[in-house]
Amino acid sequence: MQVPSQFILTPSSEPGIFQTEWASPEQADIGLSSEPVALRRVGETRRPRHFMYGPDSSTRLVSSAFVALLEDVDPGVHHFTPVALEMAPGEVNTGGFWLLTCGRQLSALAEESVDHLTPVLDHEGTLISIDAGTWPMLTLRRDVVAEAPFWMQMLLPAFHFCSRSFLREISLRGLEPVATIGCVKFESERFDDFS
Repeated sequence: MQVPSQFILTPSSEPGIFQTEWASPEQADIGLSSEPVALRRVGETRRPRHFMYGPDSSTRLVSSAFVALLEDVDPGVHHFTPVALEMAPGEVNTGGFWLLTCGRQLSALAEESVDHLTPVLDHEGTLISIDAGTWPMLTLRRDVVAEAPFWMQMLLPAFHFCSRSFLREISLRGLEPVATIGCVKFESERFDDFS
């Protein structure tokens, strides 16, 4: 049995896989700001976790411990915006959470992934993103991914990918729960080898 070497890292979130748990009261453009962003809880999260959905599908809200992990294995690559979390009216958590902007965006989809993807076009017909569905069957180019521990696929902003060694480090540091989708392979691998 072959074990995948790349995974889609996804927050463990109930009830929906793409549930947004946090919103910006001012609808601020978070971008690459160094100014703190105020977020309030809109989901059912009882307590903040280490890797959560942010206010949109491509951002992640992460703990200081997750920031430390990323900086240890991939130093100086990613951007972190400080956050003040409002869990309930008057209950604000400051200093322990960050909005993660992934600094490693690769174009790693292999040609055989095309059958499983739907292009998303703007009103002028320009490609703005790719829809891979909830459980994508993605084939990656090994030469592009190389040894990247944590990355995003260009035009596929809802998914964050990580290596098996990064996933192991998450477990060793006690940063679970996170969920993974193991429907990713390299060109020479077969999907039915994974279980």
